[in-house]
This record gives sequence, C-alpha cells and structure tokens, in this order.
Amino acid sequence: MKSMLLWTITASHGKLSSLHKLGIAYQHSDDETVKEAGLEMIKKAYDGKYPLSSCVLGVMNYKKGKYDIACDYFENYQNIRNDKDAYYLYACCLLDKSTPDVHNGIRILDFCVQSNHDPRAARRLYDFYNAGGKNHDEAKALSYKKLQGDFGDKHAYEDLGVYYYVNNDYSSAVDYFKKAMPDLLDISYVMLGKMFIDDRIKNLELAEKYTKIALDMMTDPMPEAFLLAGKIACMNDNTQEGLDYLLKAERCGGPDYHDAIPYLMVCYTVQKDYNNAFKYIKRSEKYFGEIPQGLFQELLVMGDAYHLGVYGAEKNDSLAIKYYKRVETDFDAKSKNDSLEQIDFSYAYRAYNSLGDIYFQNDATLADALYYYSEFAEVGVEEAMVKAAKVCVRMGKIIDAVDYLTKAYGKGSKEAALCLSNLYLEGRVTGRKNKKMAKQWIQKAEQLK
Repeated sequence: MKSMLLWTITASHGKLSSLHKLGIAYQHSDDETVKEAGLEMIKKAYDGKYPLSSCVLGVMNYKKGKYDIACDYFENYQNIRNDKDAYYLYACCLLDKSTPDVHNGIRILDFCVQSNHDPRAARRLYDFYNAGGKNHDEAKALSYKKLQGDFGDKHAYEDLGVYYYVNNDYSSAVDYFKKAMPDLLDISYVMLGKMFIDDRIKNLELAEKYTKIALDMMTDPMPEAFLLAGKIACMNDNTQEGLDYLLKAERCGGPDYHDAIPYLMVCYTVQKDYNNAFKYIKRSEKYFGEIPQGLFQELLVMGDAYHLGVYGAEKNDSLAIKYYKRVETDFDAKSKNDSLEQIDFSYAYRAYNSLGDIYFQNDATLADALYYYSEFAEVGVEEAMVKAAKVCVRMGKIIDAVDYLTKAYGKGSKEAALCLSNLYLEGRVTGRKNKKMAKQWIQKAEQLK
C-alpha cells in the first residue's frame, strides 16, 4: 500500500517508472474501469520512452490475440534479446500476425531454443515443421520435440513415446516413455503394456506392471486397458481372470466395441464353454472375417456344432465340412513349417475322423470317407483302422477290410475282432460262410478287455 502511495505521488510528478508500476498494479483490479485507467498509465509511460512499458504492452496485446499491435510494441523494446519470455512471444507474434513474417519468426524461435533452451520455442518449432504443407519436415520436427523434452518439458518425451509406438519402433518408444515417468497418461501405460507383450521386447512381468498402473490411474472405464489386462492374464494361463477383464472391456466399450470378441472366443474355448465359444466365434467372423490360421480348437468347435447340431447351431454338414477342411488346410501348412515334435496331431485326427463320418453317410462319397479314415489308419490309429475297414466292406474291398481289421486287432481292438467274426459268418471273406473262423474271432474278442 505504501508503495502504491509513493508511485501515485511520484507519477503525478511525471516519474515514468512510477506511472508504469502504478498502471501494472491497476491491472490486478476486478474493476474494468480501474484496469482501463491502468492501461492508459502504461501507455503514457511508453509514450515517455519508458523501456519496460513496450514489453508489457506487447505481452498484453499478445494475450488478447492482437499480434500485429503486439509486434509493434515488442519491436520498440530495446532489451528484448535479453528477455527470454518477451523474445519468445515476439517470435510467436511474427508468425501469428495478419501478414506472417515466417523467416524472422522461425529465426528468433531457433535462437530461443539454441541460446535460451526454451522448451516453449522448441514446441512451437515442432508444431511448425510437423504441420502439413511446404514447411513439413519430420526430421526437424522430431529434433525440436527432443529438445523440448531435454529442456524440461517431460510431456514432450511422452509425445515422442507415442510417436515411436505408432511407428513400431518399440525400443525407442519405451526409452522415451520411461523418461517421461511418472507423469504419463493412463493410455501411455497401456501402450507400454502392449509393447511388452510383443515378441520383439516381450516381458510379461513389465506388461502386467504397467497395465495395472493404467487400471489404477483411469478415472473413466477404458476398454483398451481391460482388453490388455485380459490378454496378459490369458498369456499367464489365468483364463478366468482374463475372461473377467475381457467381459469388462466389452461392457464398457459399448455396442460398437468389438476388439474383445476374438479373445473371448478363445477363452471360452479353453474353458470348454462351447455354447459361448460358438456365439463369440460367430461374432468374430462377422466383424473380423475368417477364424485366424492355427486356431484348431475354435475350428473344431464350429465343425462339431454344425455336424452334431449342438451349441445352439442347426445341423448343417456342408458348413461342418467347411470348418473341418480349414483344420486340414491349416494343419498341412503347419506340418510344412514345424518339426514332428511341435505338431499336435489330435486336432487333425478329430477333423479327419469327422469328415470321414460325414462322407460315410452317403454311398456316393465313400471314397472320400476312406481317404480321411485311411490317413490315420495308415499310421496305426486303431479307431481309424476299424472305420476304414467298414468303408472297405461297403465298397466291396474285403481284402483291404480284413487287412485293416487284423492290424487293428493287433493293437487290441475288440471291435475289430467282432467285425472279422461277422465277415466270416456272412461268408464275405472267402465267399462261403465259415462258422469256425467266426467263432475263433468271437473268442479272441472275448479275451480282450
């Protein structure tokens, strides 16, 4: 209060510094009339060549968006090169005024970066070179964004993390995200989690850590975070936990959010909840196209659903064949790339066996049935041998049938022995009924458990 009284007295005697200071003090008033009176005082000090008044008037007009007027005031501020804030604002005004002076604006901003280490100037230059059009220069934009971070604006490091994440340079993205910690947004922690489940830098422990941080941070439900948490839980063989997170992702994502669907179909398949698995596989096909290569269990669920008319599907062998043959195709592709130790033949066997069963229903497709049964009969699968034999009997290939059945019996098949007994009893083997041989095969069958 004493200072204001002194300024008032000395201002009345024409002291420019006091007039200037009193004008600034008036700017803090809530009364617009007082503010306007203060502005007039600063202008009078400026007219009297008080050096700081040109700077203050430049800043005031910059804040009001009057860049042309602000430029005029800044240009009359003799000490502007030594005033870090004023020089930066002057450069901005040069770029934003009605007729931009791009050359000098960029030159001054670069000076602010190189000499003053001003992160604001680095950010403004990044925006300039990152914009489209003739001035676009990605390399320069990135260099200024890095300087922005180096000068203390950690949000720039987060921006760089996002940039490198989007451009699939995960190593650089992780480095910049770590520099920005702990001031990251929740979505950036989600990006970190996503990168650490990628095979290039896979680390499930870190993926889980960063995803948990994102879940703890978020104020509004974020489907991306729940989806990631679900994936990680499933990768750690915590299928039920994964399912819970994935269902949360689906719920909070709304009716137009479908990203969780492919993972839900896998979870339900793993849990052997085939009714829900069938439902989500159908939805996955609707939104994402065919089942991805190598998901044998999901293909078999669909094949079984249509072949047997289960899981809410109507029986449709044409559709069943489609899915079983996808197993055949995918299995052939996998066989070419993997060693025998890496291949699970059970999926192929189930598909081939089911295809054989479908084709066995019709005399016109018995050759197809024999093809699918014989694929595994030839490698000694007992059930396949018996089924191949039954096809051979219907096709009149009795010698082949006897051969398959004899081999199946050798592997302990009671059914094979009974089939051989029937063939001898009906006279199908030699053309004459042979009750003695039929009895011997019955006795052999009885000896098997």
